[in-house]
Amino acid sequence: MEEILASIEQYNLIFAAELELFGLTPCEPFACTLQTSPLIIPDSLLLDLTQPSGYPNGRTLTDPVVDLTLSIILLDLSVHDPYILVGLNPVANDVAFQPSFPYLAPPH
Repeated sequence: MEEILASIEQYNLIFAAELELFGLTPCEPFACTLQTSPLIIPDSLLLDLTQPSGYPNGRTLTDPVVDLTLSIILLDLSVHDPYILVGLNPVANDVAFQPSFPYLAPPH
């Protein structure tokens, strides 16, 4: 776990200037570690069936997982909503979801 937290600090040092160029506020490395660590320690997924699907209660097929993860790791969440889109997720699928399981289209 220490290696993961050290990597998060390094990512923040590397990308801070670029985030500022896009008008985003990077978090300080230690603050990023504090806001990220509850999501990775302990390494388990909690699901509350009384709450709607979506972060932090699981995910839906349309959740912008990459953007959300990067926001939590890199941005100051006291300034930005974690759902701010940093633009790495595709804006839409190239094939619609299926109405029943398995919901994803066959790979191509």
